[in-house]
Amino acid sequence: ARYLKKNTSMVGQLMKGGSFGPDAFLRVLGPTLADHEADVRTLHIFTFNQIAETEVWLSDLRSRLSD
Repeated sequence: ARYLKKNTSMVGQLMKGGSFGPDAFLRVLGPTLADHEADVRTLHIFTFNQIAETEVWLSDLRSRLSD
């Protein structure tokens, strides 16, 4: 939450154009997650009771990232 408060322009960019989704969010957030100085220790993903679909998405994401 502190990160989002400090980086409100990023949130605005993510939501601009109506094409907001988890892939776009993680693509923008990725450099911060990889930055050791940001000290991001965990990332919680809300499934909104779509657990099976989230697992498929995560598996696909892992596959794409490892290529």
